[in-house]
Amino acid sequence: MELSSKIVRALPEFIFVFNRDFIFTDVMKSDYVELFHTREELIGSSGRMIYSPEVSEMFIKNIHGCLSDGQLRLMEYSVDFGDKGVRHYEARLTPYDEENVLVLIRDICIQVEREKELLEARMKAEESDRLKSEFWANISHEIRTPLNAIVGFSEYIISPDFDEEERKEFAKIIKLNSEQLQNLINDVLDLSRIEAGRTEIVMAHVELAELIRQLGRSQEPKLNKEVKLNINIPDELKVVTDASRVSQIVTNFLSNAIKYTEKGEISLSMERIDEGHVSISVKDTGCGISAANLTKVFDRFEKIHSSKQGTGLGLCICKNLADLLGGEVFAHSTLGEGSEFVLILPA
Repeated sequence: MELSSKIVRALPEFIFVFNRDFIFTDVMKSDYVELFHTREELIGSSGRMIYSPEVSEMFIKNIHGCLSDGQLRLMEYSVDFGDKGVRHYEARLTPYDEENVLVLIRDICIQVEREKELLEARMKAEESDRLKSEFWANISHEIRTPLNAIVGFSEYIISPDFDEEERKEFAKIIKLNSEQLQNLINDVLDLSRIEAGRTEIVMAHVELAELIRQLGRSQEPKLNKEVKLNINIPDELKVVTDASRVSQIVTNFLSNAIKYTEKGEISLSMERIDEGHVSISVKDTGCGISAANLTKVFDRFEKIHSSKQGTGLGLCICKNLADLLGGEVFAHSTLGEGSEFVLILPA
């Protein structure tokens, strides 16, 4: 008995002895284990006192089976201790005598958490692989489209079969597709720099009101004929930020609004929302985004409207740049009615 006690004290587990009626007949534990009930509380009590009906039935089934065939039983279960949280255990049951079963119980919380983390990591990796596959399939299409136009119209522009006016039109098409290809490549490079932690942020005093006003005016030629651009910017508003990165974010917001708004209006607004922050908003009356898609609109590789050109990287880049500037971006949208994208910057 003295040897058994020493063995128990050395174990990083605890041992219950149950009879066939699921009554505690003995409790043994190592000095390193803390039980949520005292030995005196447990002995003579039913296991149902600490276990849920489901776990109790599992124990009773294994106790009877163990006493019947004398074979080792192994089970895993969880116990909700309320404010003390949920604990996970592994129980090994073996016959002790004709009426009792020895149950060696081991805390497996760390193991369960690790398995959970591994499962989540695997699911994230699988989802990332899926998104990357979709991204590369999409980007190959996005590259081929402007590239085919550039190659095709380059051949036309040197052909003697077309007059000067036609060649000018071909040159415009080549220029437009070259810009699309350049933007696509810039998005991919921007994302790779962000993920590698090599994005450069240069903070300086910026006259933000004039910068945003100019950005709005620069986009006006790209508007659809039935769309009006409203610019609501204060006369002057100075902040310390990176002008080029703010321009990149707001230009992306405006480009998306123009792309998805065929009629109605786009509003570019800015205001000081408190002494420490400035809000820049682009609101449109375009096609809008569903509630399900709105939750992932800033995720990388997500392309909400597959019929439109784009890599699905722009808004992800905007979010990462906003974080680097010490700000944040968010969106509101109603499908069929329009969207609003907002950049909050520290002032």
